Amino acid sequence: VFGEQTLNGNGKTKWNNLKVEKGAKFTPKSISFENARVGLDSVLNIDSAININHYLVAYGGQTNNVPIIFSGQFPDLKGKDIKLFKQDANGYLDKKEEVILAQFTGEGAKAKCEELKFNKNDDVKDMNKAECKEVESNKYNLVASHKKSGLSGGAIAGIVIACVVVVAAIIALLVYFLVIKKKKDATTSTQGDSSIAI
Repeated sequence: VFGEQTLNGNGKTKWNNLKVEKGAKFTPKSISFENARVGLDSVLNIDSAININHYLVAYGGQTNNVPIIFSGQFPDLKGKDIKLFKQDANGYLDKKEEVILAQFTGEGAKAKCEELKFNKNDDVKDMNKAECKEVESNKYNLVASHKKSGLSGGAIAGIVIACVVVVAAIIALLVYFLVIKKKKDATTSTQGDSSIAI
């Protein structure tokens, strides 16, 4: 779909794939899709109870638009999922901390937002969790973000330095007890046996 379009089906119309790309704005009505793919700077408006099983949202570039907008009559989102995909596999991906996947506006927006399941995609590994965030009353954004896991660089450096210090202390103690103490013990035992027998 290109440009701004509304498409009315008969309630029985079912298509496999929907692609909304190149800045398009599309509003489907009374249609079912297996997959809906929304490219950068494009918008999929859903204001009626249509059926889409899998939502795919582009990630990358410098865009701040909301790719999927749910308003009015919400569709049933139980068992439905949403995930990110790279818009251009060879292009530069903007390292954002958060990406808006969808927006829900109206009565029951929070419940519908939480109903849509986020699946991480190997294509975009740095965005691996999503949550519903309140924008204003009865308006929620489903936001994917980078789940920081593991330790920070400073924490790792601190652990490495502490390990080096502990190992150095252990080596110093071993050297003291095994080398220096033996020499002292050997020296005192030979000094104490300095008598001459005739």
